[in-house]
Amino acid sequence: MEKRYQAGQKIAAIGMLANFCLLLAKLTVGFLFKSQGMIADGFNSLGDVLASFITLVGSRVAGKPADGDHPFGHGKAEYLASAAIGLLIFGVGGYVATGAVESLISKHGFFYSPLLPVVAVVTIAVKGTLFFITNKMGKEYNSLLILANAEDHRNDMFVSAGMLIGVFGGLVGLWWLDGVVGLLISVWLMFTGFKLLRASLLVLMDTILDPKVVDHLREHILSIPNVLHIDSIRSKPVGARYIIIVKVSVPGALSVLEGHTIAGTIRAQLLDHREIADVVVHINPDTPHEDPQKGCSV
Repeated sequence: MEKRYQAGQKIAAIGMLANFCLLLAKLTVGFLFKSQGMIADGFNSLGDVLASFITLVGSRVAGKPADGDHPFGHGKAEYLASAAIGLLIFGVGGYVATGAVESLISKHGFFYSPLLPVVAVVTIAVKGTLFFITNKMGKEYNSLLILANAEDHRNDMFVSAGMLIGVFGGLVGLWWLDGVVGLLISVWLMFTGFKLLRASLLVLMDTILDPKVVDHLREHILSIPNVLHIDSIRSKPVGARYIIIVKVSVPGALSVLEGHTIAGTIRAQLLDHREIADVVVHINPDTPHEDPQKGCSV
């Protein structure tokens, strides 16, 4: 978990530096040549700087060790930060939509300069590299916060690509193309922001562990000697991980010590999974029960 939070801070620092440089380049060129697309892309980079800052703060808070007030750590700060980035992406989408509609209504033109496509291409290259690195690291550590940054980098590639299409469209007289592309990009941004916000809130609202992971845990438990069937498996998110509450049935003739040993084995095996913070095991004597596949509640 410590490496997970350190990775988030590293990604955030790199993102802040890259986005700040792109911000200066876009706004300078945009205002100099009166390109509304480039100016909008520049303000999008301002949002990226804020998103990287949120990631940095969120990772640092989430990485704090457990204390008396937070016995399972501060991991949920990661999901709060992810929700903030989701809102930010959604807001940027709304801003891009406003600018696109305005350009369509006013038929706003711009002064062409080779710097416009150059800045757009450089942005796409930088953001593509950041997306590849960030997405790989996010999947490696199963971090929603790092993956949120990856989504943001990918969205920036689409925004800059749309701006590039608009620039070349304006050169051949398709003045409306910049606005249409901007609207399409804004819809994509708002959808991505909503999806990220929803994923973060689901965890904060105590959504259960991924069913695929639960099935994997079930296989481990049933492989333990004298575990006849699983009565229930329940999960509750704490911090960035989960508490698992397991009820199993064992032969009724076993001693208390033997039952305690089985519970300890289950707990030890489940704690090997990095998603799990703690395990509570309840031992029941074997009695008539429902089919495990139908009666097991998760």
